[in-house]
Amino acid sequence: MEESAMKKTATKAAFSIVLVITLLMSFSLPAFAYSLKPYRHKSSKIYYYYDNWVGSRAISFFSTGASAWRARTTEAQILHYSNNPGTGYNVYMCTGNITGVDWDGLTQTRYNSKSPYYVVSQTLTLNMAKTSTWNNDGALKSVVVHEMGHVFGLGDNGKTKTIMNGYTFGTNSRYGGYGLTVPQTDDVNGVNAKY
Repeated sequence: MEESAMKKTATKAAFSIVLVITLLMSFSLPAFAYSLKPYRHKSSKIYYYYDNWVGSRAISFFSTGASAWRARTTEAQILHYSNNPGTGYNVYMCTGNITGVDWDGLTQTRYNSKSPYYVVSQTLTLNMAKTSTWNNDGALKSVVVHEMGHVFGLGDNGKTKTIMNGYTFGTNSRYGGYGLTVPQTDDVNGVNAKY
């Protein structure tokens, strides 16, 4: 009987030790607040372009968004193609007046489905029909910077306090809730994990 009680005590002690170690490891392991898409660009220098009919407001915000990422990200950059015309470009930036949809910005990506999932082409569209965003400088910057995160290969990240939060307005939203217009540390970490 005494031997059985000792075994039970030893089992409880071993379980307690395993539980404590597990808890300590869960606090010490890094938690990543970013989501990654299955694609990336071949080069860490990503060039974008737009047509002559794209208005000055959009052009200004494309430049502002790219600058916001360049200010925070060292592993990859978004550059206007005129900065280095000889290397080519593959991100088309445009605007549309698209009614009947709930998005204020959209990035569409075509990529090679074979490893290593390189981007073939991308289109980033700002929706001028969403006037609550289009006519608000802070909201529009937030959308452009968010969509450029998709250009790098970042996914929407729920309602986290990151630029990749999938919501512009509403409770715990990227701009309306948190006021974010630039990449946060977790956004930068996500890009650096890709490149």
